[in-house]
Amino acid sequence: MILERFQAFCQLGNHSSQFGNFATEFMTARSVSTATLAAAKAVLGGDRGVVDLVGTMGLYQISSMMVALDETPLPNGVKPYLHPAK
Repeated sequence: MILERFQAFCQLGNHSSQFGNFATEFMTARSVSTATLAAAKAVLGGDRGVVDLVGTMGLYQISSMMVALDETPLPNGVKPYLHPAK
């Protein structure tokens, strides 16, 4: 199922910008306009696709929060990919 959805996403081409528009608006305004929601539904195949997208966004946020709090040291000789926030 995941592979099928990934392959479908790869075929979206220019429509993939709808993901960015939806995500940006939802994260900054904590809601989306009727037009943005309609565009996302059109690209994602309806309500189910929008729910899947919001769930994926939430999972990513939770994962990011856990990684940000993780203080597990890196193995010897491995340099961090990102610099710590100041």
